[in-house]
Amino acid sequence: MYKPASLIIVFLVLLLHSCERNSDEASCEILLQVSSMEFYEGCTIPISVLAKDGNSRVDEVSLTIDNNAHEEVEAYPNISYWNTVGYEPGEYEILASFVSKDQKLLSHKISITLLPVCVDCPVEVTDVDGNHYAVVQIGNQCWMAENMRSTSYADGTPMINGSSSVGDSLLITFSQPAEQLIGWYFYYEGDSLHAKDYGYLYNWPTVVNGVEVVRDSRGFIQGIAPDGWHIPEVGEWRQAIDYLGGIEIAGARLKDLSSSLWRQSGPDRSDASGFAALPGGFCLNNTSYQEEGESAYFWTASPSIVNHAYHILLSNHDSRANVLGHQDSKRFGYSVRCVMNGCQ
Repeated sequence: MYKPASLIIVFLVLLLHSCERNSDEASCEILLQVSSMEFYEGCTIPISVLAKDGNSRVDEVSLTIDNNAHEEVEAYPNISYWNTVGYEPGEYEILASFVSKDQKLLSHKISITLLPVCVDCPVEVTDVDGNHYAVVQIGNQCWMAENMRSTSYADGTPMINGSSSVGDSLLITFSQPAEQLIGWYFYYEGDSLHAKDYGYLYNWPTVVNGVEVVRDSRGFIQGIAPDGWHIPEVGEWRQAIDYLGGIEIAGARLKDLSSSLWRQSGPDRSDASGFAALPGGFCLNNTSYQEEGESAYFWTASPSIVNHAYHILLSNHDSRANVLGHQDSKRFGYSVRCVMNGCQ
């Protein structure tokens, strides 16, 4: 399990240039595949080095961290991963260098800061129905390590069971505009035993407990989350994803890699985060369920265009954590994970 870490989330890639140059000059520059110069201890920092020797590419570049050799890395687009577990909080210098064909030393350095963590996660959290959920610490955040199984809103009001609806009533509801949509929860293909492993599937109005989003004084949307917890925004998902090494590999680390349901790609099975996502699929309505054993979909608290909201997708086809641009109709039934309200 990873130690805590987090990032300030900005939807840009930070590109640091080493010098003024033209196309014929040798050059070296470090590219961070995440968006901040501040990280929490325990994070995995993805680093690329773009190196050129005249019009030729450079195949290998030396990376050092505080004058200690890190590794010889292949040039961009290949990525080196610095796992900061065991490093104390403080400032660190990353130096990339190579010797050009005319024997000049080309280098570029940046400084990053490792911050101490400020969160103490509980072992588990309990929802209003008395369901217990394991908790995992990812960076500076505390996440549920299981999908929500509540059938009541946070105030105890029962939700509507869409899986048990009969006839066309639910399908008619699904054809209505989202602002008229009633909240429902579902179990995959109407099998309530499915919820034991995968949790329930919820449409978005259920997740946020209403069409009109209500935020508390800290800007959180509690929705169906237990007290002291909330539905994560896109930015909070990005915080966890960046901590786990970025979009390209974090999907594999969010999956329950001990399960045979996931086809392995990316990091080996020992590198999981403890988030333990399973491919529970999704539902379009109470008669159409899809992608069990193939994909995991999680709602965020972030609405997008009219009648749509953002979601997170983990797929059996790659190791990515797909987040940017992924939005769907609020009518769909997706899984839900909650995150704790900040530091204790």
